[in-house]
Amino acid sequence: MLTVLKSIVQEVNQIPRLTDALFRLAERVKQTMGVDSCSIYLADYNAQAFVLKATDGLAPDAVELVKIGFSEGLIGLVGQREEPLNIQDAPNHPRFKHYPEVKEESYHAFLGTPIIHQRKVLGVITMQQSARRKFSEDEEAFLVTLAAQIALEISHAETRGALNPIAGIYAGHMQKNVRGVPGSPGLAMGVGYSPHAAYTLATWIVKQSDNTQQEIDYYRKGVEVTRTQVEALSQRLEGQVPDDVRAIFQLYHQLLDANSLGREVEAKIREGWDAASSLKLVVEAYAARFEAMDDPYMQERAIDIVDLSNRILVNILQVISGKTEAVSDRPSEASILVAEEVSAPMLAEFPKEFLSGIISIRGSNNSHAAILARAMGVPAVMGCQNVSPTLLEKKEILLDGYAGEVIVSPEKAIRAEFSQLIEEEKLLSERIDKEANKPCESEDGC
Repeated sequence: MLTVLKSIVQEVNQIPRLTDALFRLAERVKQTMGVDSCSIYLADYNAQAFVLKATDGLAPDAVELVKIGFSEGLIGLVGQREEPLNIQDAPNHPRFKHYPEVKEESYHAFLGTPIIHQRKVLGVITMQQSARRKFSEDEEAFLVTLAAQIALEISHAETRGALNPIAGIYAGHMQKNVRGVPGSPGLAMGVGYSPHAAYTLATWIVKQSDNTQQEIDYYRKGVEVTRTQVEALSQRLEGQVPDDVRAIFQLYHQLLDANSLGREVEAKIREGWDAASSLKLVVEAYAARFEAMDDPYMQERAIDIVDLSNRILVNILQVISGKTEAVSDRPSEASILVAEEVSAPMLAEFPKEFLSGIISIRGSNNSHAAILARAMGVPAVMGCQNVSPTLLEKKEILLDGYAGEVIVSPEKAIRAEFSQLIEEEKLLSERIDKEANKPCESEDGC
């Protein structure tokens, strides 16, 4: 049964549109479990109702039309109880409510289970059968496990729909709350800004070259340019953060040393790969080792290695082409830096006067970006894995670094309340700074 369950989840996850995926899910569950009907209802919190989104067994015309209140019928009961409901004869249950549009008069056996993600009910999935019977424990366990598996995908689709209404099924939901991990305390408000890299190791296609010495020269020149850039970024932070925090950049200098990555990259070049491909092969192996470590802090070092190597890659390509780095778009207003993985150099090169906060899709409070953000006093939220940077770009964002919460496209009342909290926090910080250097003294003068 677990093999079948895994197969269903994998197939459904490969379907790009959620509506199509839900219909396929209903079809597969009905076939696999040998029931007469499988249906999926999703929660619409604006309407306070569960909306029939997909079915194989009920009337197809009822999809999107039938809405069952959160406190109505068996579907509402499943949502309220937040646990499975297994009924032998559903029409005789006191909470049963007849909806003629769905044409379920011939069904008696009913099994429904909530779809829950992060303690929020996203919907209900049901199985129905004409016979009067109780579904077995195995059938119930199957549906519960399936609901848990699809909850994350539905949550992702809800986020995509809220942030990109043209493409989503949740077009009416404008404000969206995204949860992550607190990375650096504080409150911030700004517009999402996502820097775009033209080339990365992840997308680079490996190539071979028989011009060994030229490729080694390309690599060494790329490393030298990168070393100069890293040193400039480190100097840029001088006076902004303590020296021990700025020492984060020592890791980058160590990796740039010829006895670190350099020796292995040049060995790959001698095996017949070009400079960029050799860098990719060596770095991806290193990153995999770090990610496999048990220590969370060491796991985060994979981000640093990949970020540094992406910079080397860009510089290698510029050395080959003879071009200097193109000037990218720069923020011109209070901004929230958003990236798949925010790194220390990325944070250091961002214009300080426009940096209000940080959102890293991956990473934790052990990352160098989080450590640097705390030293700089910039609020940060890490690990917001329900959303991609492109969906946050140019969106108004409220960031709560204390709770690890991000509010995208906030409603006016929420924005006003958050602005008041930021102002209060600012006044409190000014008061603390004003008295920070005064001698300790109790009220009685001692």
